Amino acid sequence: MYRVLCIEDAAEVQILLKRSLAPYFEIRLAANLADGRKELSSGSFDLLILDIGLPDGHISRIRKKLKDCDCMIEGVQNAGYRFSPVAVAKSAS
Repeated sequence: MYRVLCIEDAAEVQILLKRSLAPYFEIRLAANLADGRKELSSGSFDLLILDIGLPDGHISRIRKKLKDCDCMIEGVQNAGYRFSPVAVAKSAS
């Protein structure tokens, strides 16, 4: 099964991604860069979904860790600036 790491601080987005992707992928969640680095150190991932602005820094701070990671990663940068909690509430029910 493909492994996906989502580094996202918004709980609503985490819920949406996990519910959408869990039937197809093994999902790991991290709410900040520090936890994301720990997850990257614990194993390899096939896909990385990154929030652009996290509470402990910008994604540029994790790029070195990605270069040092012994795995192939395709990345998606996520910015939920126009994110609607109502849409998540509807999809969660």
